[in-house]
Formats: sequence, C-alpha cells, structure tokens
Amino acid sequence: MIAEPIISMIAGWAVQTGLMVGLLVGLVLLIRRPFASLFGAEASYWLWLLPAIRLFLPTIAVLPPTQPSETVAPLLQNSLEAPPILSPGITTTAAQANPINWTLILVGLWLGVGIMWFAWNLLRHYKFRRSVLSNSTSDARLIPLSEEISREIGLRKAPPIYLASDQIGPLVMGVWNKVIILPRNFDNSFTPSQQRHVLLHELMHIRRADILIAHLVLAFRALNWPNPLIHIAAPAFRADQEAACDAAVIRYDTDAADYAGTLLKAARYSEPKSESALNLALTESSPSQPTSLEIDK
Repeated sequence: MIAEPIISMIAGWAVQTGLMVGLLVGLVLLIRRPFASLFGAEASYWLWLLPAIRLFLPTIAVLPPTQPSETVAPLLQNSLEAPPILSPGITTTAAQANPINWTLILVGLWLGVGIMWFAWNLLRHYKFRRSVLSNSTSDARLIPLSEEISREIGLRKAPPIYLASDQIGPLVMGVWNKVIILPRNFDNSFTPSQQRHVLLHELMHIRRADILIAHLVLAFRALNWPNPLIHIAAPAFRADQEAACDAAVIRYDTDAADYAGTLLKAARYSEPKSESALNLALTESSPSQPTSLEIDK
C-alpha cells in the first residue's frame, strides 16, 4: 500500500523527534537558572525555542552503505523464482496471513490522544471564560489609564476591562477577543501606582503575544503527550514567561520595589478556584510562584 511508507515515515519522525525534544527540554531545565543569572530573564526565556525548533527539523537517516550487487542480486534471484504451487481454489492472498499494522495503530493512537487532550483543554478554558464573564461587569474607569499605557508600550488597542464578581484576577484572556479581568475591590485594594503596574503587566502580555504562545505551548504538549518530561517542564516555562514579562515591564517603570509589592499582592487574588480551570490565561504571580496560563479563541 502507498500509505504504509508514509505511516512508517511519520512513526520514525515521531520517535526520533520525541527523543531529541525530550533531551533538549531536559537541557533547558538544567541551564535555565544559571543562564538567567548571566544573561537575564528574557534571554533565558528564549532558550525554550530550542525544543520547538527541533520539531521542524527532518529526521536523520542512518543507513549502512550497501554495494549495488548486494541489493540487485537478491531482487533478480527472487524475480526468477517460480511462483508457489497452490491447491485448486486457494489464492495467493488467502494463503498468506494478513499481519496487523501495529505502526498504523500506534500512530493513530498518538495523534488521537493528542487531539483529544488539546480539545479538552480548549473546552475547559472556554467554560471558565464564559463563567467569569457572565459574573463580571465592565469597568470604563480604568480605560483612560489602559489606553495611555498601551500607547507607551506600542500596543495598538487596549482591551476591555471587567471586574469579576469574586476574587479572580488580575489576568488577561483571549487570542483575538482579549479581555482583562480584575478583582471586584481592585480600586480599594491597589494604590494608583499599583493599578498602573497591574495594567502594565497584563498589557505587556498582550504586547509580547504571550497568550498566543501559551496556545502554541499547549499544542506542543499535545503533540508530545507521551513524554512526561514535557508536562513536567510546563510550569518552569510559565515561570520563565512571567519573569521575561516582568523584565519587560521594569524597562517602562523603574520603581522595581513597588512593582515587586504589586506582584505579591496580586498573587493573593490570582489563585483560581480550581487549578485546572486556569491553564491558558495569563495572570500575575509572585516571583516564587509560577502563574497559570489559559487559552481562548
């Protein structure tokens, strides 16, 4: 069958690429902290491109050299052999056993589980977003400050801002329909400078396309779902993403001490009701606590 070489090629790519991606992820986990100390949080964040780039590289075929006579001679010999003598009424197809194509089954299982896992996470976040927005109210008072910060960092449009009915946020959700969610008592709990820090942090996530990257990371995890190291590394990636965002924020606001206090305060509000609910929405956290990420379309 024509499909069999294609299936075998996919299986070979998956095995070899999966092993190399796992090794690169392990390398990044080992060197990310010393690398950040030497070159900064944003440089350490770019290290995660290494396993992603490996996905787009072809497999390396390692075949032993063969002489033409070694390959052509058996083919000629087989072609000259007489066909097998079968009993009347028995065809060649019936006489030969039809083996199970385990490669096709394994490739189908790998792709099927990955697609279902990815879709399940998307659906989970869609329900979370719908629940949060249905119990939130829009707030136009912070729009002027949000638009001012957006102009400062080169963001073309500031997203709408909502106040959650409970202590959810600060966080930003959405790839296309982006929204910023703030806790209900945001005005009373955060000082004006801290409010600026919070909005600057969330808008910086949008400016850096971190939400889109969170979607791509989820797809990367779905593609590599059999590798436990990929899922173990996910919190480390999120922590590096937040650290890189913080470094970008500090470039626009030199009051690092006040910003650190804002992160500590925001971390108390950004604890989700269920850890599984926030897996692709970007929120602030303390430097010692990785943030959650979630997805939206």
